[in-house]
Amino acid sequence: MHVTVFRGNSETVLQRTLQESQARRAGADAVETNFREMVALSDNKLLAKYDGSALDKVEKTGKFATWTATRLNIFHPAWNTRLIKPGEEPTSWEELADPKYKGRITLEVSDSDWYENVTHYWLEHGKSRAEIDQLWKKIVANSKVAKGHTTMMQFLTSGQTHMEAMNYTYITTRSTTKGAPVTFLPKSGKSTVPAFPRP
Repeated sequence: MHVTVFRGNSETVLQRTLQESQARRAGADAVETNFREMVALSDNKLLAKYDGSALDKVEKTGKFATWTATRLNIFHPAWNTRLIKPGEEPTSWEELADPKYKGRITLEVSDSDWYENVTHYWLEHGKSRAEIDQLWKKIVANSKVAKGHTTMMQFLTSGQTHMEAMNYTYITTRSTTKGAPVTFLPKSGKSTVPAFPRP
């Protein structure tokens, strides 16, 4: 059997799938992408329900009406260990607003799900909307913007940026395994920054 694979960032996969549907051209038998994009495909009624026995092995949090999670993405800051020394790494999401990181942070332009998770975390832990708005303004003021988590990691690996406000831990780990001077964990090996897993 010949299998053709199209690989792209999550937004591109969603756009292509929607365009193929609008053109009445069935371009994909299966789609694997992030939570937000899978919800959009489901909302557009482009996914078929699956009731196979393999679902018995999937945790409840990974089961949705018309799709199944294949992985969890965990949001976390990441940094270049040559440019952010031990003790300089962030210990909370709030710390990304610290002026010491001015010009040293990169944000991913479409990370609305990360923004939503951090905002809800702050609300649940007693911050007011006004306080949260101020934190986001300061974080943005400290940051440059890039498109795509893989691109961000390339910038981080090469030293073009010191730190990413957020990347998926699997991307950071993959780069570390290849010898890149990057991490999402302090020297102690335990982070105090709350992590948010999403399908």
